[in-house]
Amino acid sequence: MTIHDSGRLISRVVVLLDGNRRAQRMLDEATRLAKREDAELVGLFVEDTEMLGE
Repeated sequence: MTIHDSGRLISRVVVLLDGNRRAQRMLDEATRLAKREDAELVGLFVEDTEMLGE
């Protein structure tokens, strides 16, 4: 993290989205943090195509 011209230490919060209950709690916390810090909130969803089958 770097300090930007605005003086904010946190400018972006990235949270993993994978559909489980823990991820929902993490999203809730990340949302609160982003709001408190006036930061961008980004959700990251990673899909393993090897697990999907063909």
